[in-house]
Amino acid sequence: MKKWLSARLALQESPKTSPKHYENDVFGVRTGGTRERELEIENQRAQDEALQAYLDQMSAMLMHSNDQPSLYDESLPDSFSTVARARTLTVLARLDGPRKAQVVQFVYEAGLIARGQHGLDLSRADRSEANLSRAKLSGANLYEASLKEADLHGADLYKANLLGETSLSWANLRGANLRGADLGAAVLYEADLSWADLRRAILSGADPSKASVYEEQMTQAKTFEGATMPDGQTLKGDKTPNDPTLEDWLKDKKAHEKNGENE
Repeated sequence: MKKWLSARLALQESPKTSPKHYENDVFGVRTGGTRERELEIENQRAQDEALQAYLDQMSAMLMHSNDQPSLYDESLPDSFSTVARARTLTVLARLDGPRKAQVVQFVYEAGLIARGQHGLDLSRADRSEANLSRAKLSGANLYEASLKEADLHGADLYKANLLGETSLSWANLRGANLRGADLGAAVLYEADLSWADLRRAILSGADPSKASVYEEQMTQAKTFEGATMPDGQTLKGDKTPNDPTLEDWLKDKKAHEKNGENE
C-alpha cells in the first residue's frame, strides 16, 4: 500500500502540460493557428490522455478488489500480469521522452521493477530517449530494456540490473551512479559514461565501443571480462581466452600514446 501511495504522490507532483500551455506555446514557439501547430497540440493532448489512462488503469491493478487480484500478489495469474505488461509496452511506444520517464518512475515507485523481486516483466520495453536525468532507480530491474539515447545523467542506478543486451547506445550516463550495477552484455555504443561511478560494476561481455569513459573508471569496475573496449578491442573472457586482460589493454594503450608523442 505504501508503494502504491508513493507512486501516486509522485504522479501528482509531476508537471503536466496545461491546455493554456497548448494554446499559447508549443516548444517555446507562439502558436498562430497553423495546421502543423494544431497537430502538435493534438499530439501533446493525446499523449497526456494516454499517460493518464495508463496510470489510472495500473493504479487499479495495484489495489485489491472483490473482482480481481493485485499486481503485488505472489501467486498472480499469468493473464493478469500479461495485461499489465501489454498496457505498459503499448503506452511506452506512444509517448515521448519526458512521458516515458513518468511511466518508468511510476512502475519503479510502485515496486514493480525492483531487482530480485516478483514484479512486472518489461524486457524489450521501448524507453528510448526517456528523460531520466537524476532519476532514483536504485536496484531497478531494467533487464534488456531499450534505453537508446536516453538521458540518464546523474541518475541513481546503484545495483541496477542492466543485463542481457540492454541497449544504452548514445545514452547520456554522465555522472550516473552505476556502483555495483550489472551491465553484463549491455550495449553502450557511443554512450557518455564520463564521471559515472563504476565501482564494483559488472561489465563482462558489455560493448562500450566508442564510449566516453576514463581509464580510472575502468579500473574501479569489478570486471570487464569479454567486453569490447572503446577502440574495438575485445578483452579476455570465456569466449575470447587469447585476448588481452584489462590491465594489458591499458598498458598497450599507454604505450601507443607514448609512441605517438615521440613520433
